[in-house]
Amino acid sequence: MIKLNEKTNVKTLDGIFASINETVGKSSKIVFMGIGNFNRCDDAIGAHIISSVVESRLDAENYSNSLKFASADHSKQIMVISAATTPENFVDDIIDFKPETIFYIDCANFDDALAAPGEARLFYEDSLAHSKAAISTHSMSINLLIEIFKHKIPAAQNIFVGIKPESIEYDYSPDYIKNITPSVLACGEKIIEYFKTVILRNMEAV
Repeated sequence: MIKLNEKTNVKTLDGIFASINETVGKSSKIVFMGIGNFNRCDDAIGAHIISSVVESRLDAENYSNSLKFASADHSKQIMVISAATTPENFVDDIIDFKPETIFYIDCANFDDALAAPGEARLFYEDSLAHSKAAISTHSMSINLLIEIFKHKIPAAQNIFVGIKPESIEYDYSPDYIKNITPSVLACGEKIIEYFKTVILRNMEAV
C-alpha cells in the first residue's frame, strides 16, 4: 500500500497534466515508462497506455516496446517504453539516453479512503512514506530501478503516475482490454489522448 505525502501529490487529471507539462517544458530528455501485467485486469493499464501511444505511430509490422520522439531541432527528446512486467530490461537504454526526468505510469493502491477506482495521482519520490514503501504492484522491481538510476543518472527526477485499480485478478484471455474495468480504462484513454494531442504534438518518431 502506497503512502503519499498529502502536501505534494496531485489528485486530478487536469492537475496531473499541468504538472507533467511544466516538467516536460523544463526538461530536454524525458522518459515515460508504462508498467503492468496484461494478465491481471486493471494492472495492465500503464503498459496499455504506452502501447497504445506507440501503436498510434507505428504499423503492426514495425511495432516496438519502446520508441523515441524528437522535436524538429532535436532540442527535446522523449522516449516512451511499454515495459509491461519487465522494466529492468530497459535499464541500459534509459541510462544511455540520460533523461532528466523519468515518469512511471502504473496502477497503484492509494492510502486514501476517498479515492475511487480509475482515479489517478501524481507523486514524487519524496512523497513516499519511506524508501521501502510499495509504490505499485511491481514495487520490488521499481524500487530496484530507482536505486540503479540514482547511481547511474543521479540528476534524473523520478515521478509516478498511479491509477487506482478495481481488480487485479488474473485473467489469461487474449483480449486483455476487455478485462480492464470501465473506470480504469476511461482514465487510461484520457491519458492516451493527452499524449497524442499534447506531449507528442509536433514530435516525430526517430
